[in-house]
Amino acid sequence: MENVYNCEYKYFVQFGLKLKERMIYGLTPAATGDFYHESLDRFFKLLFSNELSLVNMTEKERQAFTEKVLQEVFGELRFEILDSSARMNYIRYQLSQTIQKVAWALQKQSKNTGLHPLQTEILFGQIAGAKGIPGLELPLQNGGRLHVRGKIDRIDTATEQDETWLSVVDYKSSGRTFDVTEAYYGMAMQLLTYLDVALMDAVRLTGQATVKPAGSYYLHVHNPVLTENEEIEKNTLKKFSYDGVFVDDPRLLEVLDHSLEAKEQSLIYPVKKNAKDEYQKGSYSKEKFFTEEELHQFMEHNRKNMRLAGEAITSGEIKLNPAYKDKQRIACQFCPFRSVCTFDVMLKENNYHRLEKLDKDEALRRILKRGEEE
Repeated sequence: MENVYNCEYKYFVQFGLKLKERMIYGLTPAATGDFYHESLDRFFKLLFSNELSLVNMTEKERQAFTEKVLQEVFGELRFEILDSSARMNYIRYQLSQTIQKVAWALQKQSKNTGLHPLQTEILFGQIAGAKGIPGLELPLQNGGRLHVRGKIDRIDTATEQDETWLSVVDYKSSGRTFDVTEAYYGMAMQLLTYLDVALMDAVRLTGQATVKPAGSYYLHVHNPVLTENEEIEKNTLKKFSYDGVFVDDPRLLEVLDHSLEAKEQSLIYPVKKNAKDEYQKGSYSKEKFFTEEELHQFMEHNRKNMRLAGEAITSGEIKLNPAYKDKQRIACQFCPFRSVCTFDVMLKENNYHRLEKLDKDEALRRILKRGEEE
């Protein structure tokens, strides 16, 4: 769906004509992402099946455990390319170091937060014959139905003070932050969609009668390079802090990081404590915190964007309208189909889909106005 809002023509070429880039023998960015997802999925599933806890593991135990997972993943046929040359062996080493570093960060985080993994790689809807938890089914004006399907990387939960919180985590091999403008215009649907789907099935997933949303976050899967020698552990852990959509509830802030002292900023989530030892939202994080009501309004707006995209697809309407935001041709920047569309801004019939930058308050105001008009 995001591709429709990035550029309708790109969606048509990729999913209608099913054009693909020429395959090159090597480790593609997509294959690297698959490796990270598979490794982290096996990591947690092995923890669950052996009833182990990261909190109680020693450094050596965690390293050995992670190495065992890596050897299983490297043994898969689809990753045999990593043994094909000396260069690929070095890339294999780098990949393993990345997963080891992520495992280190996950262990450090688990000791300071109330949110802990419940399930990983949760399928929703039906994909290739496999059926997961219920996905979104949205009616279209033409009488059809849009079936939204996908896979949630991780679901975390916390139960404290008779309240159960649920959050979803999306792994990214490149840095990603939540952008209100892109979410409003339908170009960043993942976080809102994943949380929407998880909340629909939250009672069954958690076994609790009432479940509150904690948020939906990105986790950057990487092996960070530091430029300073001071406070190495602290600065490294900061590189793995979560970014995304957070619920603005004072009770949740303490759940997110219960290790903070007065006047201290969390290394995991955008929360802090003031001089009075009170929890607050982190500096410069206002745009990422939503009340529960605001979050549900944004998720409903996200559903409307999906329906509109579905109706545009089924109507056969195809526009050459790449998105343009903040003086960047974001839809064209890395598009592999530029030689196919031959978009030329000098031609009067070729126009960008220009996005007006919005802050959280303006986006919510427009969402409410749109709801009133409908």
